[in-house]
Amino acid sequence: MPNYVHNELHPQVLGISAVNPFVRSDAAARQQMVGSHVSQALTIADASTRRNLGGFEKQLGTTTFAVKMPVDAEVLAVIEKYPQRIGGRTGENPYTIVLFENIETKEIDVLEVPTYHCLHQHFGFRYKFNKEVDLRTRPTLRKGTIIADSPAKDAAGNANLGTEAQVAFMSIPAVIEDGVVISRSFARRLGVMGYEKRDISFGQDYYPLNLYGDENEYKIFPDIGEHIRDTGLLFGTRKFDENMDVIGMAPKALRTPDHSGFDRLRYGEAGAKVIDVSVIYEPKGNQQLTPVGMDGQLRDYLGFERSFYLKLLSTFDELKKVRRDTMRISRALTIMLTEARSYVSDRPKNNVKRMYQHQALDEWRVEVTYEYLAVPTVPFKLTDFHGGEK
Repeated sequence: MPNYVHNELHPQVLGISAVNPFVRSDAAARQQMVGSHVSQALTIADASTRRNLGGFEKQLGTTTFAVKMPVDAEVLAVIEKYPQRIGGRTGENPYTIVLFENIETKEIDVLEVPTYHCLHQHFGFRYKFNKEVDLRTRPTLRKGTIIADSPAKDAAGNANLGTEAQVAFMSIPAVIEDGVVISRSFARRLGVMGYEKRDISFGQDYYPLNLYGDENEYKIFPDIGEHIRDTGLLFGTRKFDENMDVIGMAPKALRTPDHSGFDRLRYGEAGAKVIDVSVIYEPKGNQQLTPVGMDGQLRDYLGFERSFYLKLLSTFDELKKVRRDTMRISRALTIMLTEARSYVSDRPKNNVKRMYQHQALDEWRVEVTYEYLAVPTVPFKLTDFHGGEK
């Protein structure tokens, strides 16, 4: 009798179905569903390593949206957008740049290191930083060194696409039509970080409201690290009116939004945490349009961002003095330096008009980025590695 040949399913030819260790027991249609679900799966709050691994998880772990050193490099400088300050307005830095020298080509380049990743219009994740890499010591790093990575990747390098759960199969009304019942605590484990931005412009025709301040401090929006109020109201503006400003600009009136439609109000996610603020100031001649005292918070962030770009330019000048004519810089660094010079330049007023979406900028433009935990509820889809969508 001929030797028995095992009917093995090799991971090399299974594609994404290789994440399922029991793929031989599932129908082809269900296997196709698994592939579709994996490509749509979000990074959840409590991702865990599977008890039964398919063997493909480590390979998937090499393709996460990580921040890696692209070449063998020597770190030259680390510059934070908003350095932490004791007693200052900012307490959490959202963005860092790393200037490094390519050891092979001697080219100076820049690596951007944000605190979060988001390609979706809403959902993303906070980076998990590599504690073994301290950029401030200006180390020499090998190509591919991971600086920050997805939180859904364990210490062994496996991509954790979901989480383990205790399951009970029951005949109850809630499971009709592919329904599933989960506890509130498990729903929070399946939570996904959401990231959104809101912007507002004012100065020419509108002035900002003091929604987050008091009698002693004019505060248009929550500072970095603070949360949006329970109503979700992030910021608002009120139209200049020479007949009504004596009432509308009263201290109490500035802290009280008008919901009848008179004020322009922008809402975000209630309870969300502010993680980044960007401010653009576009002077309109020699006259300040926004009333004095309303722009203190804005000028603080404007000063922080200006200091960030000045630090970049001064660091570049120091490197240029040492390397002189032999210095080569990458295209990415060239673009960033051009942006920095544009931001800090003391150009003549009204010489250049900056635009946003083909519209001339108002005196002030503010963009606030916030994050929140989106806890699954009825519209969400729950699935497993057998294509059993619910």
